[in-house]
Amino acid sequence: MKRFATRSGLAFALVLTLAGVVLAEQDGVSKTAQISAGQHVTILNTDHYLQQYLDAARNRPATEYAALYAKYVYGPVLKACGEGGEYYEYGKYNLTRPIANLGALARELAALRRAHFFGRIEAALRKSARLLPGPDTTVYVLAADPDAAYIRTDLHGTAGYTFGAGKILLQVAPTADWQEWLPYTVTHEYHHSAWTWKHYADQPSWPLLHGILFEGKADVFAHTVFPKQTATWANTLAPVQEASVWQKMKPELASTDFRANDKFLFGREGVPKLAGYTIGFHIVESYIKNHPAATIEEWSALNEQQLLDQSGYVAGTTGR
Repeated sequence: MKRFATRSGLAFALVLTLAGVVLAEQDGVSKTAQISAGQHVTILNTDHYLQQYLDAARNRPATEYAALYAKYVYGPVLKACGEGGEYYEYGKYNLTRPIANLGALARELAALRRAHFFGRIEAALRKSARLLPGPDTTVYVLAADPDAAYIRTDLHGTAGYTFGAGKILLQVAPTADWQEWLPYTVTHEYHHSAWTWKHYADQPSWPLLHGILFEGKADVFAHTVFPKQTATWANTLAPVQEASVWQKMKPELASTDFRANDKFLFGREGVPKLAGYTIGFHIVESYIKNHPAATIEEWSALNEQQLLDQSGYVAGTTGR
């Protein structure tokens, strides 16, 4: 899951092995691999940005944290991960708040250095690429703000944002079941990246209906890759709540005002939290139920109105 979406390609200098599996790995900092024919991934542990910030901030007053964070984390991460991405203008508002809990941040960095997440990310992307072709991709892994409670609770310790095709940022809070959910989050973001790579140029605008189905497609794809996992945000509503939210949402489905997207996806103005994720997930599920022969590439390519019209979705009923 992410706070929005992402796109745009990257060029990689790759040294291939004969097997084409692991191409490079250096001291737990980076790993490059071939995940399908002609498709590669580079995974980067970017904890050095946060370590530089931590080292600089430790003996400085809290009033200086914002400037130090902008210098050592926000600026370089945004440039490395987001620059050139189709969703950069939205994504640049992520990571803006400086991390104030330095002790907890130090513990997170130490825990992530002990964790072996490269293999989990690579395996998830390999499974994803077998089902849906995508671009060469760089995945940046960053420790989450320890005080971002929603990442620990709502998102199982893993948050993702796709800056564009081939540009994925993961924020990880090494707590509870984060390692179990990391592959699901990676796969969700991969669908955003692959869709952007192939279809972004054909999307004339970004109405609310597209926004909820952009997320719904990604969650159905992730659930397809990991069928034992269904994200909590994909089932946040009781049937009567879903029917009520859908009635409120329908008049605004064509709106391109970001405030409508924010209200219904994340929950504002009396709309339950993450309601749009649940409705988008159920619409895509309903489409697949009524079109069982449709391939992932086929339903991913459908524009929002086609998918809704052909889904047979009835708010408050089950999907598949």
